[in-house]
Amino acid sequence: MMRLRSFVLAAVAGVLLAVPCFAETPAAPASAPAASSSFTDKQKTDLEQIIRDVLQKNPEIIVNAAQAFQMKQAQEADKKAAEAVVQYKDQLFNDPKDPVEGNPKGTVQIVEFFDYNCGFCKKAHDPILELVKAEKDVKLVYKQMPILADSSKVAAKAALGAAAQGKYIAMHNALMEHKGSLDDATIMDIATKVGVDRDKLKKDMESPEVAGHLAVDMDLANKLGAHGTPTFVFGDKVVPGAMSLEEMKKLVDEERQKQKKG
Repeated sequence: MMRLRSFVLAAVAGVLLAVPCFAETPAAPASAPAASSSFTDKQKTDLEQIIRDVLQKNPEIIVNAAQAFQMKQAQEADKKAAEAVVQYKDQLFNDPKDPVEGNPKGTVQIVEFFDYNCGFCKKAHDPILELVKAEKDVKLVYKQMPILADSSKVAAKAALGAAAQGKYIAMHNALMEHKGSLDDATIMDIATKVGVDRDKLKKDMESPEVAGHLAVDMDLANKLGAHGTPTFVFGDKVVPGAMSLEEMKKLVDEERQKQKKG
């Protein structure tokens, strides 16, 4: 909020420079006290009135300042995310514990952070599977980001626990394709349907390995600045939100071109 206020004040100051009484005022010498402390009460009142008049006549100042502020924030976030991808590249793309879809040796690498209760994740599920099947050089790495509900964490633990029985992909797909809300009983029913031993699963879900895996995934999501699901990483680019197959293919093509250029 304070940064946005600074943007607005800067925008107002720019307009005030066009007002003769301000534009023609000579700069104060370096030894002079700060302008805000040298104003009389009347000058402060007059200045406040001028600012009100300027904003009333030019309300777009606030809108433009807010838009500029949001754009600057987005650019800063994108830069930090790209730097984080480079810094944590091995953890993102090459952690041997992570479930992988597609070509394990694929040169175009994608990471998906998701939540099993996320409607947008479910919307992106079919397109990402179609992409992996169609593009033989794509490696898709799954990362858990259970942030929406308690049952999200239970589902994530169940999927990771099912990996001990070689059933991660089956469990993952079944959870993503499930219509409606998830609870403990539903999650266990889904596990049974995909051939997972429930008793073993319950033990594996509470294992230190599963807890550690979840902690690493969540830590990576935080380091990337991911605040919602799904969040994808295409090469060195962090992309939030669900996408169509066409949008995903475009990002894959962009990554291929980057690799060709070196």
